[in-house]
Amino acid sequence: MAAACPATAIFCDDFEGFADGATALGPKWVPYTNGGTVKVDASKPRGGNRALHVTTMANRASADILKVTADGSQVAPPVHWGRVMVWVAAVPPQAHWSFTHASGPTAANRIAQVKYSHGGQFGKLFAGYSVRNRPVNADGTFPPRGGAPDPTDPQGTIDCSKRAPMATVPLRQWVCWEWKYDATKNETQLYVNGTEQTELTVMGRGDDCVGGINPAWDGPIYFNKVIIGWEQYQDAPAQEAWFDDVAVGPDRIGCAVN
Repeated sequence: MAAACPATAIFCDDFEGFADGATALGPKWVPYTNGGTVKVDASKPRGGNRALHVTTMANRASADILKVTADGSQVAPPVHWGRVMVWVAAVPPQAHWSFTHASGPTAANRIAQVKYSHGGQFGKLFAGYSVRNRPVNADGTFPPRGGAPDPTDPQGTIDCSKRAPMATVPLRQWVCWEWKYDATKNETQLYVNGTEQTELTVMGRGDDCVGGINPAWDGPIYFNKVIIGWEQYQDAPAQEAWFDDVAVGPDRIGCAVN
């Protein structure tokens, strides 16, 4: 067990500092929705009085909060741990969905979005890796995006996965969702309720990629975007989920106490 916001955290949020019903979450977070809604409310608090409440319509949709900078500067180092408490009633039986992502540039390409992510597909857990270029505003800043591009954005060049044959996310209960991203070693790990999901542990590369290639999961030089929320990428039912006690730091944070 660990504190909701440990002293070593780079950033954290228990959402208690927002008014009930708040949808404007700056400067801490940039909301990003595409067929969804994001607000802080008292409908299902985990330990305090409020949590982040997200909903999406059916089919492809996003409802996220972003820790991101418009100029593309670092928000998390190349090696970091994250933790968020999650409550979800159901997951799509077929579609790919995600809870957490982090992405950043390469040394040679400041508009690259090299992304690690964790979620699920076909009812089982899923680790993802993608590479694409970010859209750029005329002044050189970056418009906010979730984990998937808008239809008019540059298309991805690499889209890879590692799928768990058995592991699932527990439903209708608060779940401790922890991740470690090590961009220096091309490694990702996921922990659920304190237990490493070894079926998803990536050491260097995953299992398969769109197009039949299988490159190394080369990480960014740092992470300039961390995404928390719900995204679904194919035909899927409308969705509702709650998130609380977000924390990101240099060391493992552990599961939040009340």
